[in-house]
Amino acid sequence: MFFTQSIVVFLNKNFHYCYAILYLPFNHISPKLMSALNKVLLIGNLGKEPEIKHLEAGHCKATFQLATTEHYKNREGQRQEQTEWHTIIAWRGLADSIEKSQLKKGTLVYVEGKMRNRMYDDRDGVKRSVTEIVADVVSILKRPLNGEHNNGNSDHKTLSNIEAPGPAGDLPF
Repeated sequence: MFFTQSIVVFLNKNFHYCYAILYLPFNHISPKLMSALNKVLLIGNLGKEPEIKHLEAGHCKATFQLATTEHYKNREGQRQEQTEWHTIIAWRGLADSIEKSQLKKGTLVYVEGKMRNRMYDDRDGVKRSVTEIVADVVSILKRPLNGEHNNGNSDHKTLSNIEAPGPAGDLPF
């Protein structure tokens, strides 16, 4: 029989963090304990300035290309580099924040979001598939100086579509 290991973290009555390790047989796992996860975390450089679109319902959409580069050594010991390009989509408040932050080509950013696949028909009627990252959080890690990468201080600013709570009376707890 195969077992799965789960770690449960909780606060005890003294407000100390505690954990328990559960070993459950695969055939006895409750659907409530299983869930799916669609989470993407990327750190990379903007390929160009974000494209901002204001839609008719007052919503805002920001789209930009993010390059992530992996460095490794091949079998001969030579340093190799592989760059992947990701299409990032941000909506509403996050898109407004991106527009106000005036992100430039080369800016190092952290992106947290979800992966989405969609299909569309191109101009010739051919079905195409696109993979995009729908951003929940974008943090500026370093801004380029005069078109070059900033080697010194980091300009860390988190852009998020999570709105701050209102006056103290409006808190949900």
